[in-house]
Amino acid sequence: MTCGLFGQICLISKGVNLGAQNKFLKKKLDINPKLVQNIKLAEVATGIGTENVRAPRLPLFGKEREHVINIIKEGLRTRPTLPDYKNLSAIV
Repeated sequence: MTCGLFGQICLISKGVNLGAQNKFLKKKLDINPKLVQNIKLAEVATGIGTENVRAPRLPLFGKEREHVINIIKEGLRTRPTLPDYKNLSAIV
């Protein structure tokens, strides 16, 4: 099982060390005025949504878009694999 971006943020806020992923999340995509656009772009990058946003928001473009795409790619590349949460008692 893998953990999504906001799931990872929750784990880190609870003190779980996700190694390289902690560094990725320090890029602060979640505390940005363009949070919705960042989420929509992450959805597109993972194949689960569209980049469409409602007014007054506009999709990211140019260097800002490339910056966010690079952060998403790095996050996906270093994404941790977590144990199946339903079988945690079998592991412990």
